[in-house]
Amino acid sequence: MKEKDPQELVNQKRELFDRWQEIEDILYSFREKMGEISERDAFLEAVAHDRKEKGNDYVKVIQGLDKKWSAKGAKWLQGIVDDINKKVLEKLPSLKDGGNR
Repeated sequence: MKEKDPQELVNQKRELFDRWQEIEDILYSFREKMGEISERDAFLEAVAHDRKEKGNDYVKVIQGLDKKWSAKGAKWLQGIVDDINKKVLEKLPSLKDGGNR
């Protein structure tokens, strides 16, 4: 793996520092986001169904989901993560594509 240029790292850190307030605002704005609604609703219906059968122990219910619903839940949550990353990286162009511009 190729080592990064130390000056590039300094520039990335400076960019992060300079734009931190904008990034923090993005992160706070995502507290209200729910991701793809149809994916969320389907997953939460499956969780609600399993809660009726397995009780209210959240960890037990989530760990007990079958592979299909576990994958759907992961896809829904990954969509939220991807949206956050996209918005943040728009503010940090030096980090896009590993810093290769």
